[in-house]
Amino acid sequence: MTVQSAITIPAFAAHPATDIKVDYLTEGGALILADRIKRMWQLRGAEVTTWVEMLPGTGKIGGSNAATLFVVRSDLRNGMPRRARR
Repeated sequence: MTVQSAITIPAFAAHPATDIKVDYLTEGGALILADRIKRMWQLRGAEVTTWVEMLPGTGKIGGSNAATLFVVRSDLRNGMPRRARR
C-alpha cells in the first residue's frame, strides 16, 4: 500500500543554469542557498526553517589562516519538510 503525500517533491537546483556562479561555502553564499531552499518549499505550501553555521574545525586554527567554511542546516527530514505552512 502506498501513501501519497500532499506535498510534491520539487525539482531543485541550487545553481540554476541562468545563475551567476555563487560559492555556497562562503557565509554569503550559504545565506543565499538557505533562502532559496526556504522559498522553494514555501511556494509548495510547506514551512521549513533554515540557518547557516560555520563548519567546525575551519577558520583560524593555531595561528594558521585556514579557510572558513559555512554550511546550511535545516529542519528537513530525509529531504522533506516536517510540516505544512499554516
